[in-house]
Amino acid sequence: LDQLVLYNRYVGNYTHTNAYGYEIPVSLADGEKWGLNKTMKLKVAGTGSAAGNMAIAENGAVLSGHGTSADFLQTLQPGDELEIKIMLQLEDGSYPDINCMVGGDRKILENGEVLETDWAELHPRTAIGYSADRSKVYMLVVDGRQGGYSDGATTKQMADMMKFAGAANAMNLDGGGSSGMYIEKYGQVNSPSDGHERAVSNGIFVVSNAPDDNTVAEILCTSAYYSLPKNGIFTPHFMGYNQYGYLIDTDLQGVTLRCDESLGYIKGTDTFVASGDGKGKLYATYNGIETSIDIVINEPQGLTLRLDSVINDGLYEYPIEVTAIVNGESMLISPDAFSWTVQDPTICTVTEGLLKGIANGKTDIYCRQDDFTDTLSVTVQIPDRRNRAIDDFSDASSWDITNSALKDISIVPTAQGTELRYTFSSGRAPYLQIAKDIYLYSLPDSMRITLNTGATQVSKIALSMKNNASSTSTLTEFENIPQNTDHVISIPMNGYFENYRDMSLYPVKFQSLKLFILGSSQTAGNPYTIALKEFSLIYDGITVNVSNPEIASLLRVYPNPVEAGESQIHFVLPQNADVNCELYNLGGQLLNRVEMGQTPAGEITLPIGNLASGTYLLKIYRNGIADSVKIIVK
Repeated sequence: LDQLVLYNRYVGNYTHTNAYGYEIPVSLADGEKWGLNKTMKLKVAGTGSAAGNMAIAENGAVLSGHGTSADFLQTLQPGDELEIKIMLQLEDGSYPDINCMVGGDRKILENGEVLETDWAELHPRTAIGYSADRSKVYMLVVDGRQGGYSDGATTKQMADMMKFAGAANAMNLDGGGSSGMYIEKYGQVNSPSDGHERAVSNGIFVVSNAPDDNTVAEILCTSAYYSLPKNGIFTPHFMGYNQYGYLIDTDLQGVTLRCDESLGYIKGTDTFVASGDGKGKLYATYNGIETSIDIVINEPQGLTLRLDSVINDGLYEYPIEVTAIVNGESMLISPDAFSWTVQDPTICTVTEGLLKGIANGKTDIYCRQDDFTDTLSVTVQIPDRRNRAIDDFSDASSWDITNSALKDISIVPTAQGTELRYTFSSGRAPYLQIAKDIYLYSLPDSMRITLNTGATQVSKIALSMKNNASSTSTLTEFENIPQNTDHVISIPMNGYFENYRDMSLYPVKFQSLKLFILGSSQTAGNPYTIALKEFSLIYDGITVNVSNPEIASLLRVYPNPVEAGESQIHFVLPQNADVNCELYNLGGQLLNRVEMGQTPAGEITLPIGNLASGTYLLKIYRNGIADSVKIIVK
């Protein structure tokens, strides 16, 4: 075919050609650089060969020819010099200075017009394009081959999306499992059809060379358009960009919202309630910078309570979740748009859709709006103490015990807790597991296990629990368990669950505790004891709410959790100051006042001891300037 091809190391260490042509190794002449659309001087770096598949030197290349090109290459000898041009012409007839190039499948958008080049099959796809004035580049990835999530797109659909985003010209690139997008501050942002990132030979990436600048100059919402049901709730998520268009904050706080009264109203500062009708704009402002979000309000379809039953602990005010369907998506409706009736008002109250338990028991709550009615079953479980045992082990037979390489296993309650006793037999991978389905009481803040393994060397402990909304269990493992010393394992619920305030998760069911024993530490026939000194739920006794970040950083609560009557709050005084403290109940009654006078910098104890359960307001005066702290004690 008379072809002449230049191979370099980007194709590998060898040319992978057949034996029907001729190849010579070449290298750049002194002072030359590789490039396109220019003349390069080369020299023959070795003897030619007709065998094919020639090795490519690390900093060199291979010229491979067939037909007349092979005849030409055979005339060259080591040391000969030659000139070569690799030319690439654009559609406008120009020959640009190209440093890097990636190929694509087909052009899909040209001068703002979608081309009739459709690959009319649904697949994961990747596209790149640019605006008409060439000032912006657009990158698009569409996931696919994932039923129920995304089936993919055709190239025409890709072109439509690129045009909608603002591109005038676009090309379809490699797709399928190769379709992936990574953003520095988010990591991988798509879901590849392979289930993981695919190793590919190249990609396209953007690097900012702008100066460092952490000042927000532009804000954008993650959704520029939102369709809501009547009385729907929308809390926008904002990102902050600097003056160079670089993303510097993925979760911008302090954005305030406003809208026309005909569209709805703002709840707090960051949540929009679509109480109006029709279409309009929701405006967001941050430090004088403004953006807008297009809002469309529809009549709600498929109204229902998200949950049919909940547990309440008497402290957490649960905003009852009413949902509606818009465009196939379930969305929350503001609960204060409904009327609520409590079957037994001595058990709980509902105020503007906020549920709060006031006494242990069960009752129903009825929700109404026009022709819509629904019922929520409520169980109120108010913890009566900070530390509550999950089980007292008084009925050891109720526990299911499984093991490997152990015998004579027993569960023995003692004055100091519970002992797990066994005799080591022999065998590989010994373990001891105790299992029992126990629904955890109320809404615990954490679970705490204190044990002393004694002479038993435990390599790890596995805890199995299941939340009410899941059909599968969650296994949590703990390692580095010391011998002959009390070891505390604490599992905070706000870390165990992604959203521990999702009431569908409760009640949580404990299932099993498994101890993996290191067999080399055991002696066959010897008895061993593992002391389970604490197996309990913790209910935080005190909560401090403070809006001033500076004050929040100076507060210390300990012991934490605490019981009513044992509350202590400590304050780190950053510098010498005249300090006074006042404690009020919510009725405005002054309960205590302490004039501490001129106080040196350091930690001071604030006067709130021996508080009964309730909500209080503490005022801290420093040199006459007051800061207020809200305190909630269970």
